[in-house]
Amino acid sequence: MSLANARESLSLIILSDFSSWTPWLQQLETRSVSLNTWELIAPNGTKVPRIEPTFPSQPSLDKYEGRATLGLDDNGDRVLPENPSDLTPNGIRAWKDDVEYYKMSLEEFKNKDRKYQEERASLDKLVVYLQQTVSPHLMKNCCKPGQPIRTWLSTLKETVGIDAEEERERARDRYLSALKPMRQASSWDTWLTEYDHAATTAETEGVSEVQNIVDITRDFLRAILKVAPTWEISFKEHGRREKNMTRKEMMKRFREHMSEHHPIKGKYRGGAFVTGDASFLAAGGESTPGTDRDASHAAEDAPSNPTTRGGRGRPRQKRALGQGARSKQSSTEDTAAAEGVKCPACEQRHRLEDCYYVDPGKAPQWFTPRAGVTAMVKYRLEHDTDVQEQLRNQKRARTRTPIIKQSQSYTPEAPSIE
Repeated sequence: MSLANARESLSLIILSDFSSWTPWLQQLETRSVSLNTWELIAPNGTKVPRIEPTFPSQPSLDKYEGRATLGLDDNGDRVLPENPSDLTPNGIRAWKDDVEYYKMSLEEFKNKDRKYQEERASLDKLVVYLQQTVSPHLMKNCCKPGQPIRTWLSTLKETVGIDAEEERERARDRYLSALKPMRQASSWDTWLTEYDHAATTAETEGVSEVQNIVDITRDFLRAILKVAPTWEISFKEHGRREKNMTRKEMMKRFREHMSEHHPIKGKYRGGAFVTGDASFLAAGGESTPGTDRDASHAAEDAPSNPTTRGGRGRPRQKRALGQGARSKQSSTEDTAAAEGVKCPACEQRHRLEDCYYVDPGKAPQWFTPRAGVTAMVKYRLEHDTDVQEQLRNQKRARTRTPIIKQSQSYTPEAPSIE
């Protein structure tokens, strides 16, 4: 697989349930329009695929009037003409007319067959595309062999599809959730990204709250008032009164102000990260498994052999000091014990209390955190009430047991006094 194909496969939206129906269908429609086949497969469409054309029949000489001189054969049957010269003048004239018609029919057949083959190839590409983007469970139950693609889409829509009104309501809920006032200026970039995605989706779905720039501006200023009061006052007095002010322009000015007064340390790897939460998921986006590895995979990245000096002598092994320097074996056992448990902070396979991003003090020296995961965990620790509640519960349940060190050194016995 080439690098371009690998990147394309990672960016595809997989249809697995109702939450991915709308972006998946839009992705399919975009692909179908480029192949000029959307009208052939749309669930509410009426256009049908082309029928394979029939090859025209070439005129045969034995169907035309032959000369009388041909006579009869030994069985008494009329000898059939084999060459145009065997025909009468009327027969030759009729034969020539039919040959001209055959030539026109042959050209028409070639054009129809070319269009049919092109359409068939495009539909075959869509079949492969559906097999790549529809989950095996839905593919097995909704896409029966031998049925047209339109039937597949209709069945998928009945199974996991949502109507336009429900989609508009979801877009509205997400937009209102994105308008929650920003708490800390340090997370302005994350907040602004989610707000932009939510507002764009709301505009696409026709949500009433984003139809008027006055309402949009009022809601936006109310949300950023706590972290940027001076900019809010300045924009309210000057920016909002501009005649051609738009939401994008307002966001651009806010971004410039925050970048100057609250610059972001470092950059996120690969752009804005995407999480599985609905409140933080980019419109139409999907989280890519394996993009960022975390503490659950840290044991695999740890050095496998103890370091030696110059390759000579006995290997020097460092004694583990505290939780932050646990051995690879311990980390692997903890991960295996938590197999199937998903960390609500970084979405990897380990317990919340074992997450190196939540508690960096537990991370060994060889663990290198990913910038995208670090920023995502920081955002959730500040805004996700479920994660905050789990952390509070862990602190309540945690008991401090004093550690009694048992010395294994030899202690001589005191001499007895008789």
